[in-house]
Amino acid sequence: MKSCLRADVLVPLLILVLAGFIATAGIASLPMDGHEVFVVQTTHEMQARHDWIVPWFNGEARLNKPPLNYWLTGAVAWAAGTPENIVAWHGRLVSSLAALAMAVITWLAATLLYNRRVAVLSTLFLVTSLGFFNYSHDARPDMLFAALCTGGYVAFISAWKTRSSRTQTVSVLCMWAAYALATLSKGPHMPAIYLVASLVFCRLLRMDWRNTLNLFRPVSGLLLFMAITLPWWYLVQHELGGNALHGTQLS
Repeated sequence: MKSCLRADVLVPLLILVLAGFIATAGIASLPMDGHEVFVVQTTHEMQARHDWIVPWFNGEARLNKPPLNYWLTGAVAWAAGTPENIVAWHGRLVSSLAALAMAVITWLAATLLYNRRVAVLSTLFLVTSLGFFNYSHDARPDMLFAALCTGGYVAFISAWKTRSSRTQTVSVLCMWAAYALATLSKGPHMPAIYLVASLVFCRLLRMDWRNTLNLFRPVSGLLLFMAITLPWWYLVQHELGGNALHGTQLS
């Protein structure tokens, strides 16, 4: 019995240690590519201007991506004690931590849907993949976006699987919060796809509309989503002018 308990703890811990090693090895020494420069320089200019609402690059508003990745990169630099000097590993650490979160989320998804053996195999496949290494070493928001979108979907799975009304409510609100943060990291396109796919899944299971709406909590969920996402959109338009986002990727 004790050996089983030790294995239950030891195996995921070893996988997490492996994931941590793969996700962080060399993040301070690899040269930046052209896309990472945008993240690091934009965060540096936001810090220099003391303006964490509008992303700036070379003195111009950079309205290509929402700001969550810049905020987190700045937070890493602040925690490292060098907020005035944003460097590559500050942005990469955000992706490395998101990669670790992705490993945990994959384990949870496999455990909820299948069993421990599938959880071990699927998580190992993830953390030893080339994509895991590449995106965990990239300051761009792709890994952060992927982890948040996947986290939202796993929260939906948890809400669908549970029979506890309280657990279901907490899980589905976590789903909406994760999709809101994903929207602030790269945009609403993938969260929208996940939501539509989840709705189609419920309809394929022949759930009636009452139970489907009860599962998704659309009113409270959308209110939470808007509470997280809309303030920044309002503030950036207020700072730059009403039509500032017109014609940009953020529009």
